[in-house]
Amino acid sequence: MNKLMLFLMTLFIVSGCLSDKDKIDNLPEIEQGISYSEKINPPKWLQGSWVIQGTPTSGFIILPNDLCLVSLGQECFQYRIDTAYQKDPSVVKVEQEYKDGYYRLSINLAGNITEFSFTQRDMFQAKYTMGSVKGTLYKNH
Repeated sequence: MNKLMLFLMTLFIVSGCLSDKDKIDNLPEIEQGISYSEKINPPKWLQGSWVIQGTPTSGFIILPNDLCLVSLGQECFQYRIDTAYQKDPSVVKVEQEYKDGYYRLSINLAGNITEFSFTQRDMFQAKYTMGSVKGTLYKNH
């Protein structure tokens, strides 16, 4: 009887994990338009590791729920948003714009605005703007 209970508990835990993964993998693509949320949600075409043309050690790591800038170190913006939101939700405003092959993320934390935009060229190349800096990104394979 104990073996059966242990087996059923293990099966339940494993199936719960698989269900969560299936939910993430089967999320619909983001609709076009503007969204306001305190959670970063980049489109699927942008997710991955990108390097900036001419600087192979700098770029972006873009996850389903975060955007990280890689240079000498790595700065992930969802952490900054979450930290500010925990202190005072009223000082956090995150705006995301989605169009076909275009994504813009604007993060306003107590009046300090950080903005990124990405325009898809093809599956492995995109143009980006970060404030007044512009360039080309190449997706790592």
